[in-house]
Amino acid sequence: MTHGGFPSDAGPRIAIVALACAALLIIPRSASLGAILATGFFGGAIIALFRVGEGGSPLQLICLALS
Repeated sequence: MTHGGFPSDAGPRIAIVALACAALLIIPRSASLGAILATGFFGGAIIALFRVGEGGSPLQLICLALS
């Protein structure tokens, strides 16, 4: 985590956000909100990879363009 510029204790908080996005996607009434939040979450993960210089594969670029 520290290699990516995040504090070492940020792992559990990131996991909670990912689980909350997944829970919102499962519930039909909040699925659209969950989709928006999950898209932002995955876009942020790709940007974090670009920050440390590990991004740039074609699949990551396509996902970034879609988010």
